[in-house]
Amino acid sequence: MPIKPENMNGDFETVDFVKNRHIIVYDNIQNETYPMHWHNSIEIVMPLSETYVINCSEERFILNEREILIIPAGTLHQIDAQKGRRIFLLMDYNTISCNPALNYISDFIQSPIYFSLKEDSEILSKLNYTIQEIYREYFDYNITTEIYVYIKFLTLLYDVIKFKILGNKKTELSESDKVFEMTIKYINKNYMNDISLDTLAKVSGYSKFYFSKMFYKYTNSSVPDFINKRRIKASELLLADGKYSITDIAGLTGFFSITTFNRVFKKINGCTPSEFRKFNIENHIDIFGCEHL
Repeated sequence: MPIKPENMNGDFETVDFVKNRHIIVYDNIQNETYPMHWHNSIEIVMPLSETYVINCSEERFILNEREILIIPAGTLHQIDAQKGRRIFLLMDYNTISCNPALNYISDFIQSPIYFSLKEDSEILSKLNYTIQEIYREYFDYNITTEIYVYIKFLTLLYDVIKFKILGNKKTELSESDKVFEMTIKYINKNYMNDISLDTLAKVSGYSKFYFSKMFYKYTNSSVPDFINKRRIKASELLLADGKYSITDIAGLTGFFSITTFNRVFKKINGCTPSEFRKFNIENHIDIFGCEHL
């Protein structure tokens, strides 16, 4: 799974998806270095032999065999050359971002998610089995493979989100679960406006301190980071669309300063809004991930 120089634009990597396919599975044994980069794909990594170390979002993750790291689209990560065998799964984020029914995936997978054998053995067993199903079907290709693999990948992400919300509970959503589900919906509806911690705490009915603590538990992200990532995802669609100026897009997505918009966008995506737009134009990619005719 080497990174091809021709696929790099600064830190951004264009993933080589096969035409009309939106998922890639790599069975990787290459002892290669993958420099700091990001791409518009959700990436799942699972070592099969030897430990595997990944630097991601300014954190260092040491994965043991059969442990899993989920890297959100747009996240900078780097991997040094290492021995062993590992599975990489990548899904084109456009297949999710353009479907409103799948917004929850974006909401809950904004930061890297690490599943360890010590802490998460039950959910790991389930995720391992789903990855095995994806692997078998992917390399035994037939006309229904893309449908099956896509459904299984979404099932895996569903299980991850359900586990993040409910943990090991087998019951329905608790009152606090419902409160945070409502809070996420509020952010999705109002991200273009000024949303303060005071406002969200009031919406939830909790104190600011308790709300902040529980919000991080549910989303693995602070309130400001979560809102900014939601705004940046919205801005990406507008930048790719090409109808609005960058200054207008900043305002439309809740940034009341072009300087702040540029700074946050680069922090999250590793490039400026103008560089992101230029790349989309040069590569003739629209918001649905399809090449222009």
